[in-house]
Amino acid sequence: MSEECETWTDEQRELYSRMLRFMSENKELMTHPQMPIISEELWHTICHNSATLAADMIAGDLTILNDDESVLATTKNISSLQ
Repeated sequence: MSEECETWTDEQRELYSRMLRFMSENKELMTHPQMPIISEELWHTICHNSATLAADMIAGDLTILNDDESVLATTKNISSLQ
């Protein structure tokens, strides 16, 4: 885990670990059967990033930016994301 994760609560660490493990072990459930093959290295990155986002969301720390770095959504208005 990154240095950012050192400030996480036990709940965030548990969610990160469980989600990372589940996604890593269940690639076929998380991907479309007709999509191109994803390398194990890339799949690990996808799993790590997804688990990190989930852990950040439960603490209310998530902000999603547009390409121009303007705010698209935060955990306060995530339901408005279309």
